[in-house]
Amino acid sequence: MNTIKILDCTLRDGGIVTDFYYGKSVIQSIIEGLYRANVDYIELGYLDSAVKRTEDYVVYNHIEEMENIIPKDRKGIHFVAMCDVGKFNLNEIKPRRTEYIDGVRVAFYKHQIEDAVKTAEVFKNNGYKIYIQPMVTGSYREDEFVTMCKKFLHLKPEGFSIVDSFGYMDIKMFQFYYSILSELLAPETLMFFHSHNNTNQSLTVAQYILSNVRDHDFVIDASLMGIGKCAGNLHTEHLVKAYNTTLGGSYDLDVINETIARYIAPLKDKYSWGPNFFYYMTAIYYMHANYATFFLENARKDTSCKPEDMASDFMKFIQTIPYEMKTTCKRPYVEEMYKKFRNR
Repeated sequence: MNTIKILDCTLRDGGIVTDFYYGKSVIQSIIEGLYRANVDYIELGYLDSAVKRTEDYVVYNHIEEMENIIPKDRKGIHFVAMCDVGKFNLNEIKPRRTEYIDGVRVAFYKHQIEDAVKTAEVFKNNGYKIYIQPMVTGSYREDEFVTMCKKFLHLKPEGFSIVDSFGYMDIKMFQFYYSILSELLAPETLMFFHSHNNTNQSLTVAQYILSNVRDHDFVIDASLMGIGKCAGNLHTEHLVKAYNTTLGGSYDLDVINETIARYIAPLKDKYSWGPNFFYYMTAIYYMHANYATFFLENARKDTSCKPEDMASDFMKFIQTIPYEMKTTCKRPYVEEMYKKFRNR
């Protein structure tokens, strides 16, 4: 029987919530907790050449900056980072040493496919395992998805993800993309599932994977307490409990919960994440979740907008967004659309 494993993206996806700040000691403590709990993959943060950083942040200008936070004895755990295409200077990449991360998750949108192939190739040629992250996977038609996947196969990636960026994916949609990957990928290539929880379906799809996926090695992404951008992610603690119950796993749930209690739960008093009506609506209309985030920013500054009207106004607002703009969202664009919406 093929194996199913867990990747925790607390530091990376949760970093979007905290503006990448956790504090050096907290970063190390979260890693230690995940390490003690025997989580298979630990994502340490983002590679970004432009963002200024210190050891208190989970964004890195150079790969070697992560060396000191990786345990000397990895005990089979894989340490990875994510690179958004176009945000990391490929000339800065040094050949991998044993002290460095194991691999890089190359994230990209449909219009960046060619650049993503070049990026993945550079990391691969420098000795890193590469994991392909096609953002908003649900926006690909079957022929587009097949064509995109084939562009990476010559690189023999370590893994290939189904990415539910908008938190809309149900079991049927997952099955659709899974069946395509099953046909295309070599048996040794891992499949990943990364989801956002806008419609509370992340755990449902994960439980389906645990109970039904037997013909390919698989890795499921999650984060502690679901911390992540907007509606957040599948909860690591929920996934671990389901995994241990369904497959008789040995992940240490007590250590997971202890790490949450000490380092993640307190963040809820300062930061906001998790499913709510606004992110639910962006998922239903298959739109970027930032439409909700930026709409709320504008509405809260707008003295003419009553708090009790925000939800109903948002329902009307998102219907004014052109179809071709739904998956692309920039703050200035939403500000412009918000002004037009109010001045109708």
